[in-house]
Amino acid sequence: MARFLLRRRSTGLTKGSFNCSSRSNVAATKMQSASGRGNEPKFDTPLGKRRLRILNSLFLALSKRGHDGDAYEHDGEIHARAIIGDTHLGLDVQIVGSHRTVRQQGYLRPAPDLPASTPLALRLDPGFDRKNTVSWQDDGDSKLESKIAEIAAAIIVGGEKKFRLGLREAEERAERERIEKEKRRQERLAQLNRQRLQNLRTSGELLRQA
Repeated sequence: MARFLLRRRSTGLTKGSFNCSSRSNVAATKMQSASGRGNEPKFDTPLGKRRLRILNSLFLALSKRGHDGDAYEHDGEIHARAIIGDTHLGLDVQIVGSHRTVRQQGYLRPAPDLPASTPLALRLDPGFDRKNTVSWQDDGDSKLESKIAEIAAAIIVGGEKKFRLGLREAEERAERERIEKEKRRQERLAQLNRQRLQNLRTSGELLRQA
């Protein structure tokens, strides 16, 4: 598994997708898998380059708003996330509909000669569990590239929502723990009281016998 991050520099690069800026030639980007098999380019296809450009543009947009994003390659696939404050949200850029595939390293992957115009969808997966997802996709003449600002804004809202939900869940968990702790305390007090009464009865019986 290889991870690739962009660092902020005078060239305008930002932490994000695979060492490529929105103005760079993505074909020059070389990525290696964890197996270290030479300098075989990863995603060096028209469609693969477009997926990287979309992610990089999104990370740049998030960076301008004080947020972040990163991505890594694993088994020939891109795994990405947005970072809103300390909250992480999953991102996925995939092909819309059926398409030709080839088998690579035991996995079915999009055919390398698919054109860059192949319809794509970007999915926001807040919990990394494919629940409560939100997606955008190419729609006629309206490509994902023209929706980056809208997507970035929605991701920020989603990150803040997830953060608030996490706070509420933490508060509810703390309240449940407090109630459970108080319940155990009351049960312990009741047990001690029963034991005290039993001891008093035993002492009284012993006194009568004496």
